[in-house]
Amino acid sequence: MKTVFKKMMGKFNRRSAQSLVEYTLVLALVVVICIVLLKALGGGVQNQLSAANSGLSAGTAP
Repeated sequence: MKTVFKKMMGKFNRRSAQSLVEYTLVLALVVVICIVLLKALGGGVQNQLSAANSGLSAGTAP
């Protein structure tokens, strides 16, 4: 059993595991930044789309 475990662990060296963790952290940071930006800009975009919709319904340009 120990030899099987050693063989499995031998395939995953420390550098590749470290790189995987770093890439995961960078991806998580990018996702958090995207969510924050969407929350911050979401209200403004919604207001612009509502104004455009109202203008189209009334037959005027926003």
